[in-house]
Amino acid sequence: MRLAGLILWLLFLPLVVLAIPAVLFFVAFAASSEFQQVREMLRALDQTCNAVWLGGSGRESCSSHAWRARGVWWADFIIWLTDKLQPGHCQEANRHEQPIVDFIERN
Repeated sequence: MRLAGLILWLLFLPLVVLAIPAVLFFVAFAASSEFQQVREMLRALDQTCNAVWLGGSGRESCSSHAWRARGVWWADFIIWLTDKLQPGHCQEANRHEQPIVDFIERN
């Protein structure tokens, strides 16, 4: 199981490193309804990173997971970084996504 996780991590690392500049570019334009598909792709990438790297749910963003995991170094780093771009982002993401996480954990 650990080998499979390592292989997935190594496969996704280059994708994310290459995608970061593209993500930053598209986020600036994602408010337009024309970029709905781009927003959905970014959300899917975020949820995939959460599941592969952070051991979270595939239905939850890294931001929401970071808010739940406050006090852990990676969570505090994500909260700090996103607060620089959008104050309160992780808390707001968790407010929206926590009912989904609760539902998944119950079933």
